[in-house]
This record gives sequence, structure tokens and C-alpha cells, in this order.
Amino acid sequence: MVQKTKIVESIRAELADMRRKFARLETMLHQLEREADDDPAPPELTDAPPSILIVDDDEQIRLILQRLLESASYLPLEAERGRDAIEILEEGDVDLMLLDINLQVGSGIEVMRILRRRQIEVPTIVISAFVSTGITEQLMELGVDKIMAKPFRTDRVLEEIECALHRDLSTE
Repeated sequence: MVQKTKIVESIRAELADMRRKFARLETMLHQLEREADDDPAPPELTDAPPSILIVDDDEQIRLILQRLLESASYLPLEAERGRDAIEILEEGDVDLMLLDINLQVGSGIEVMRILRRRQIEVPTIVISAFVSTGITEQLMELGVDKIMAKPFRTDRVLEEIECALHRDLSTE
């Protein structure tokens, strides 16, 4: 059973990596086509969908969020552990992160601390069942944009994602 779990995790990681590469290649292709035609392409062809990193150790939550994001035309990326999330974020191709606090390996707070130390900035929405006033204060000091409780409503998650993405665009 442990071996199957490792295989599933490996396949999921490869799939997330392939999605990132596909989005980058699609963007490059559209840019090259536009340059070759010397014609401005419509914006919907030049813009890759926003990529959203889901960091949660619960496979069911990751699956629900992945399906939700795909249905809303986002590019979902997944990480089960904090260190996996940090590796993905260091590549710099993430537009927003959905982060759980209590991970089996590490914590969301530690992920945020490491990102701050490494000066990696990404809009972040925490979705967690365990959020106290003290944790909320720590998260806000570390730059979290929004904190949502589990269980969550999918429509609210999408609303918060849109708000965070637009807020980030308006500060650029």
C-alpha cells in the first residue's frame, strides 16, 4: 500500500510539472506566432491561465480544489508537503497559493516564513480548519492575503482567488 501511495504521489508531481511546462510552452508558442505574423494576437491567446498552487496534505481537498480550479480555467499545481511547495515557488511560475496550515510534513506558517526569508512573494490564501487568533496574527504578519475556514464553500474560494489576483495585478 505504501508503494502504491508513493507511485501516486510521483505521478501527481510529474503531472503538475507537465502542466507548468505546458502553460509555459503555450505562452511561448503564441508569442512566436504573433511575432511571425507581425499581427497582434488577441489577449486571450497570449495570456496563459493563472497558475494556482494547492498546498494541502489531504488528497481529497487537493482533488476538490484541482477540479474547481480547472472548471474556472485556472492552471492548478499541487504540493502535499511544504518543501515541495517551496521548490515549485522557487521556479517563479505561480500566480497564487492556496495553503493549509497543518501539513503532515511541516506547517503552512513555516512555509510562509521560508518564503519571506528567501524574498519569494506570492499572493496567498490560507484554507485551514485550525486557525486561532494567534495564528491569524502570525499569518497576516507573514503576508497572507486571506484566511478561510474549512469546510469551505467553493464559490467563496473562487471569489477570494479573483480578489487576490486582481489585487496583485493592481499593485504591479
